[in-house]
Amino acid sequence: MRHLVFLSLLLLASCSSSPSTVTAPWNLGGDAEHDQLVIVGTNDFHGYLRSVESDLGGSTVKIGGAEWFAGYADILQRKYGDRLILLDGGDMFQGTIDSNMFHGQSVVDFFNLLPYRAVAVGNHEFDYGPEKRGGKDLLGALKARMRQAKAPFVAANIFYKKSSKIWREKNLYPSVLVKAGDYKVGIIGLTTTSAPGKTLPKNVEHLEFRDFEAPVLVEAFKLRKQGADLVLITTHEGDGSSKDDPIYKLLHALPKGTVDAVVSGHTHSEMHDFVNGVPVIQSKTRGIYFGRIDLFVDKHSRKVDAEKTKIHDMHWICGTWFKNSEDCDQKVANDKIAAGKAQKSEYLPLRTPTYEGEEVKPSEAVRKVLAPYLAKADERRKEVVGEAKADFDWYPSGENQMGTLLLDAFHDRFPEAKVIYMNGGGIRRRLFKGPITFGDIYEVLPFDNHAVLVKVTGKQMKDLVRPLVSGLYHVPALWGIKVSYFNRDDSAFDRDLNGDGKKEKWERDRLDPVRGLVWEDTGKPVRDDEEFWIATIDYLVEGGDNTGRVFKQVPASKRKYFEAVPHDIVSEYLKKHRGIDLPRTDKMRIIAVQGEPGASPHQH
Repeated sequence: MRHLVFLSLLLLASCSSSPSTVTAPWNLGGDAEHDQLVIVGTNDFHGYLRSVESDLGGSTVKIGGAEWFAGYADILQRKYGDRLILLDGGDMFQGTIDSNMFHGQSVVDFFNLLPYRAVAVGNHEFDYGPEKRGGKDLLGALKARMRQAKAPFVAANIFYKKSSKIWREKNLYPSVLVKAGDYKVGIIGLTTTSAPGKTLPKNVEHLEFRDFEAPVLVEAFKLRKQGADLVLITTHEGDGSSKDDPIYKLLHALPKGTVDAVVSGHTHSEMHDFVNGVPVIQSKTRGIYFGRIDLFVDKHSRKVDAEKTKIHDMHWICGTWFKNSEDCDQKVANDKIAAGKAQKSEYLPLRTPTYEGEEVKPSEAVRKVLAPYLAKADERRKEVVGEAKADFDWYPSGENQMGTLLLDAFHDRFPEAKVIYMNGGGIRRRLFKGPITFGDIYEVLPFDNHAVLVKVTGKQMKDLVRPLVSGLYHVPALWGIKVSYFNRDDSAFDRDLNGDGKKEKWERDRLDPVRGLVWEDTGKPVRDDEEFWIATIDYLVEGGDNTGRVFKQVPASKRKYFEAVPHDIVSEYLKKHRGIDLPRTDKMRIIAVQGEPGASPHQH
């Protein structure tokens, strides 16, 4: 603590002037007293290389895609040159067959064509494991992508557990110092401390993900000592929008002026605002938006003039614009037209997008580089496996019809399982009316998590469910049992379930001790001593979503691992049952109940 205070005092003496929450009119290009630096942020790309082309009244709306973002970046680079600072907030790879089939190589080839200065390490960067099947290095694929990348990866808060030394690989640094015009700019990387529970835990079991404040102070001091005029953070965690948010806590804990701006990711949220005087941006997910901050640096003091800082609204990445608006949200437009709230003539004809007065054109260089990858992926991606008569949707409980399809497929594949248990966070998007392709199923269920049968007791099942109804995670997809829990965010539920002396949010025990778990077919309570098979995935069995403490109690003799992964299981189910009505509306099994938190939960 004394070391942190000392660093804080030194930073106060050396950092930029304290930012202000007051903004003044944007002065494009700077002026006689100021130089303009342009920070552009992307985050949570998740392998969405392709533009989505959708019909609107016979016209094709083009949404997102690598080639179109490159068109915007080309305009920015031509206009601002090396005063453009392009950063990414992590989770580049995991999410589509176009990326996963190549362990993210296609995405890095795309990023290499753009002027990225640094990229944060997201929790899903660790997902792929070995570079080659059967390899022993569980970070082999990530290390290969780091070596491939032109831009450095940055992570200041990841350390080796045994040595307590900071994690380093080729092209991985805690921070970097870059030139932007006549200025030196430091860039610090941060990774969510929840990463071990949000990737395959075994891949990162040798690493420790530390809280942010101390690493940021250390790196900021080092960068200022090296001559940094500005310090930025690119982080895969939070957006600063609430008091419980890690970025909010960090920016309120740091001395004023320690950092000048933040590009964030992980929460898939929209953020373009000041947090304790620091501009923060985050731009949802899947390569559909980007964020931008314009900083104006006083030429004499070489410090940011906070009153001139401009945070732009989150910007759509479009290949087409609507007639009367600068966006391409085809679904909203179609829904309004169908509901009689708008006319096609308000959206059509489509027009060519522009940015800063220039026409946006898709990058031919990006198209050329990606063509071999997309052609290879198309061999599997375009196969039609089913048909949806309507859009899939969510239930009031937080469960959803994509989860229903997943449960149906697992029940068909593993009839011996009395319970099917899936984490809700593994379902990444919904399906829409029309033909369902293998590529669609892959994007709903992108993770290569293998199916596992595990024999557990009723008590263990209850302990497995507790973290997934704690409020930290999406509600799980369950079959065979019904779960009752208290849907209240109250500290009276806080517990230390793993006995480490801390009460973390995942340990919030909201499971109803009376109604808790009941069998779906009989309505009888699940007894602690009864034993049965559950079908699940290795992500959970290996400890994802903080389930490891329970699954570790189950001996190897009561586990059966399979090569099958969810997107394959669902695709094979649909092909086996051609013509079934989709989506299917199922009963809700996650039931929110009323109760007083002080009296209802067990003490554990």
